[in-house]
Amino acid sequence: MEKITDQQMFIDRLRDNMVSKGFSQAALARAAELSPAVLSMYFSGTRTPNREALMRLANALDCSVDYLVGRKSRSEIEDLVQQEKIQELIAEFSALSAHDQNRIMDMIRLLRAGSTSE
Repeated sequence: MEKITDQQMFIDRLRDNMVSKGFSQAALARAAELSPAVLSMYFSGTRTPNREALMRLANALDCSVDYLVGRKSRSEIEDLVQQEKIQELIAEFSALSAHDQNRIMDMIRLLRAGSTSE
């Protein structure tokens, strides 16, 4: 079972991510396929989520389990975006037309498909 380092940190991160993604508590429960009552118990600290529930919450909130349970200070995406090459890539990609962005995505998929067949 995933150990939650700090219960209050878990609750705060869960709430902050829920709000930043625009979820209500009921909507997060649906997205994570959890009962609203169980999610409410996580928020009140009267119940601790098991591994499966943590994975469902992390997937619904698009963050890592490590971030939710306090083992990482930021989400993987936030860490990635801090890299200079990624910032440059985002800036260049954003400047392209929608058509060219789609072409780039097609090229990436082709490259990834080719690398898995080697």
